[in-house]
Amino acid sequence: MKSRVLIILFLVTAMAGVSRAGGSLDTTFGTGGTYYDSVPTQACFGIYPAASATQTDGKVVVVGYIFDKCNYTYSNSSTFSRRLMVRRYLANGTPDSSGFGIDGFGAINAGSGISIYGQGYRVVSQSDGSVVVAGIKYGGSGPYGLLGNYAIVWKFTSSGFLDTSFGSAGVTTFASSFKPSYANALAAYSGKLVVGLSTDNNTQVRVQRLYSNGSIDPNFGTFAQVITNIDPSQGFDVAVFPRLGDIVVTGKMPNPDHSSVTEPVVAKYYSNGNIQTLFGGDGRSFYAGCGGDMLLSFDRVAFQSSGLILASSEGIFGNFAAKRYVVQYGTDGHHLPSFGGTPQCGLATSLPGSIFQLLSDDSFLLNYTRFIHSGFNDGIQDPNFIVTPPPVGWLRTTTTDPGNGKIVFTTFDNGAIYLTRVLP
Repeated sequence: MKSRVLIILFLVTAMAGVSRAGGSLDTTFGTGGTYYDSVPTQACFGIYPAASATQTDGKVVVVGYIFDKCNYTYSNSSTFSRRLMVRRYLANGTPDSSGFGIDGFGAINAGSGISIYGQGYRVVSQSDGSVVVAGIKYGGSGPYGLLGNYAIVWKFTSSGFLDTSFGSAGVTTFASSFKPSYANALAAYSGKLVVGLSTDNNTQVRVQRLYSNGSIDPNFGTFAQVITNIDPSQGFDVAVFPRLGDIVVTGKMPNPDHSSVTEPVVAKYYSNGNIQTLFGGDGRSFYAGCGGDMLLSFDRVAFQSSGLILASSEGIFGNFAAKRYVVQYGTDGHHLPSFGGTPQCGLATSLPGSIFQLLSDDSFLLNYTRFIHSGFNDGIQDPNFIVTPPPVGWLRTTTTDPGNGKIVFTTFDNGAIYLTRVLP
């Protein structure tokens, strides 16, 4: 009898181990781990995802834009007709149709319909369940009329309607002689929001900070802003180190030490917006490539819990196909050559077009591949994390549950999206 009990316990333990395998579908989510969202209540709604976040209660917020799929594709729809998509899903994967906005979509108010024009690029979920979105508003009644696009930040309450206590009726618009093009980077720190803006017709990255009420912080940087001289044309990003409030801004710019050749760059600032001159020698650290690698622009960046920095870029190796690269920087601004699988180059690599996502244990994802954060194995591919089968469609964004580490992949296919949740 005792041997039978031991066998049963062994089998139960083995089955539990299988169910916890990294990358395995979480069958408590959607149907078998996946929820397919074609918005059946709105026949012509095409939804295109750009960013996502998981709230503390396990709900998932996806932002991007809504387009008319009865007459257009996601790429040829008129920008002036695109509406902001802020869509929330319950922890079981189904839309939060009765608890968030109108039919699960963020809206102006309960009687407005889903009619906020523009599109979202980044999203932050706050501790009270509110949602902040950075993006773009196309022309219209903005400060530049029909001729200009402008950067914008929206804030929604936890119930999915614009928070009228934030900015002007829930919206902060960035208008100045710099003529912002769009807001493509967003980070929260100590109740404030750090926003990265593409300005001067997509030739300059500017950073500004907002108070919790949406007003611009006049004490940040010089005249309430940091002008970085970073070129945003091939992507840029902003991250904040939670413990100190340090800010890094990434993109590309001419390297004065390499005959002004344009290279990926990381610039680091104190929480007040002043540049940290000891970082990389003058506050900036360039990556010139190594062993034939040529990187384009650091379009994603994140702080690991130790303060080390992970910067990610598309690039090419010699004459071969493009790849996605990740470079690790120390707190002094020097990239660490022991990182990743490319000896002496400090690179972790994956397929082109890969999505970079830092995880809560300081490991990270490139598409469906996890890379380890562990001593001498830092940046090495994790052979035990396998997502099978891979989700349907084009991967656009990933997010991680801050409590249990579960990962949600959001893919796009023919006007609809798939949300797939896997175990960490």
